[in-house]
Amino acid sequence: MAELRRNREWRTFVSEIGEGRLAPFVGDWTSNPDRETFLREWAQEIEYPFQDGHGMARLAQFLSVSLNDTAARRQFLDFARERVKCPDFEQLPDHPLMRLAKLNLPLYVTTSYYDFLEKALEFAGKNPRTEISYWRDNLKPVSEQTSEADFRAALLDSLTENYSVEELRTLAFKLDIDYEDLPGQDRGGKTTLARELIANLTRRKRLPDLMAKVEEERPDIHWDDSLNNLTEKDIGREAPGIVRIPSTYEEEPDYEPSPENPLVYHLYGLEAYPSSLVLTEDDYLDFLVRISQDFDTIPPRVRRYFTTSSIMLLGYKLQNWDFKALFRGVVKTMPNFGQLNLAIQIDPVEEESSILSVEDAQDYLERYFERADFWIYWGKSDDFMDELQSRLGEGA
Repeated sequence: MAELRRNREWRTFVSEIGEGRLAPFVGDWTSNPDRETFLREWAQEIEYPFQDGHGMARLAQFLSVSLNDTAARRQFLDFARERVKCPDFEQLPDHPLMRLAKLNLPLYVTTSYYDFLEKALEFAGKNPRTEISYWRDNLKPVSEQTSEADFRAALLDSLTENYSVEELRTLAFKLDIDYEDLPGQDRGGKTTLARELIANLTRRKRLPDLMAKVEEERPDIHWDDSLNNLTEKDIGREAPGIVRIPSTYEEEPDYEPSPENPLVYHLYGLEAYPSSLVLTEDDYLDFLVRISQDFDTIPPRVRRYFTTSSIMLLGYKLQNWDFKALFRGVVKTMPNFGQLNLAIQIDPVEEESSILSVEDAQDYLERYFERADFWIYWGKSDDFMDELQSRLGEGA
């Protein structure tokens, strides 16, 4: 009986894929299988003092409390930059991300902070778009990213219009810069001083500090439109105040995801925009509150796919915050969600270290997920993709 049910579920699942009605939710474990080593090394790096496991959110929370939220994000991204690399899809044609990219689906949802899924789709000949969740009040979409040259020019105009020479010297002092050391300041006037101040802070990746100080001193300043489109990519680190992030739906209002032009929706943010990351335990709680109060945070076209598609969760560990917030905040609160057959893949080997009885745990989890119309595939990601590919071939 169990085998018959399993085959029936697989047939339904394969049929949903063939009709483009599958929305994969892809976790970070899919692209970063050595995450446990990463977390152990990061715990050592930040001198984490507890022995309660090395969950990403908990480590980030510790760092956020020890330093501050911005510094925690910056340290995490700096540490990850040398350790988390995009897979070489040319050398790894059977990588789970490549296999997902070849399913010809219009929508992929990921809780990874990286654009590896987009790169897999591009390698598969697709033209993906990227969108993030604007889960914080200070995250705002813009239609396009300001060029670095336009941004600096607009900032220069704002400084020269609103500051005198003496005020610019005082501003430099407050930013720990000796204006006498700025090149050319003795050969020109206000414009030269402002230009060299911007250049100095650009080299040191401190433009957010300048923006914050100007906003503090000149709260009524009228920013040029180029500055209103400021993104964190423009300035190289987390921005103060309102954070503007390029949005596919702002740039292409009529865009409709398709297998040739799929959408990759980053539910927990993208590393290029540090303020967008759902990283600490507090972030996950804030994310849950925001989603519960305003489900319109998720774009209408994305919500439509959620409610009319089967769901595949791939690359998650049940005890981690990335899964808990996803399952409780999105999956179980989705309108009309229980009407479709759903699938989840979990690797019991990865769970064994924290489970006394794998058999009892499996029985509990089967019952738990059954309430949300989930069936569980017990196995590794590669095994799951192998069987999926095999069954897709049978249905061809």
